[in-house]
Amino acid sequence: MIGEGVTIGDDVKIGRGVLLGNGVRLGKGITIPDFARIGRERYRGDDYDSGEEEEEDEEERSRRLDVLGSDSTGYLWPNEEEEPPSDSEDEGEDPYEHPKNKKLLQLGRRLSNISSSTVSLSTLSKASSSPDSSPASVASSSSLPDIPTLSLDTGPPPAFYSEAAASLQRAFEEGHRIENALLELRTLVMGYNAGLDCAREEVVKFFVSKIDVSSGSAAAILKSTMTVWSRWGPLAADLSPNLTNIALDTQAFCVNNASHLPWFGIILRGMYETDVLSEEDLIEWRSLSTAKGDGAKNEDEKKKWAEVYAKGKTYVDVLEQMESDDEEDSDEEEEEEESEDE
Repeated sequence: MIGEGVTIGDDVKIGRGVLLGNGVRLGKGITIPDFARIGRERYRGDDYDSGEEEEEDEEERSRRLDVLGSDSTGYLWPNEEEEPPSDSEDEGEDPYEHPKNKKLLQLGRRLSNISSSTVSLSTLSKASSSPDSSPASVASSSSLPDIPTLSLDTGPPPAFYSEAAASLQRAFEEGHRIENALLELRTLVMGYNAGLDCAREEVVKFFVSKIDVSSGSAAAILKSTMTVWSRWGPLAADLSPNLTNIALDTQAFCVNNASHLPWFGIILRGMYETDVLSEEDLIEWRSLSTAKGDGAKNEDEKKKWAEVYAKGKTYVDVLEQMESDDEEDSDEEEEEEESEDE
């Protein structure tokens, strides 16, 4: 859980269930252990007297420096089970609220789509309306049961998208490392309970928008695509268990942006040339009904999806044919070599 105004330095690793209070600053290269609690001010128990100011003792200072280092701003707070019991606590406490049980429950609440990350932050508190659905969003979302008391399908709030865009803009302008940009996005995903699909869509949308199509030259647009995606492609790939979704997100952007619509095939080629998408990924994309416009809101939108699909399909068809020709040439060369050896 991360408060407002928290600054996280380079190469910081944050364990599960960590709580970071408002204004905390984490210096670079440190590792925050699971379930640690860090506040901007020192911890004050229930018996704290505001008229008395105790200085940090040597043991407390040494432990703080061991964990946070000298470049951080903040103090280690005791874990819930380490806090002295309050006089108001009664024997009828809910067993699920016991600190040790809460920790076990928190461990079991990990999101399955972030299981590979060393940065597994606990659920962050922020509230939830999502952009209009499209064939791409339909393809990447799973069906959920209809539970009237919960808004499970509303998606993250607008704040998630604005914060994600701001994070990507900083990373792009300041040349952040992929690992650090990924850390920020995963933190936002956990904070808004957004899911990796939303983060991936924002990454693809942002970096496709950075492709310069103003020249109207296929060669120049291919070069711009390769420049952008050779640098930032791994960020999208790290958020995409199924890389075909990157092609779908790119298609969705081109459908909604007339400036990029004519160049979808060139953009796919740039992604292929920079190893963001493989031939298999592109062939799988070509086979998807959603890529052809199934799930579009209306007929006009479906026509746009079909138009953009046709431009991408043309490139994938050519790529597949070239690969087939290369394999045939290779087989012929091998046969010639074998006949010469005989």
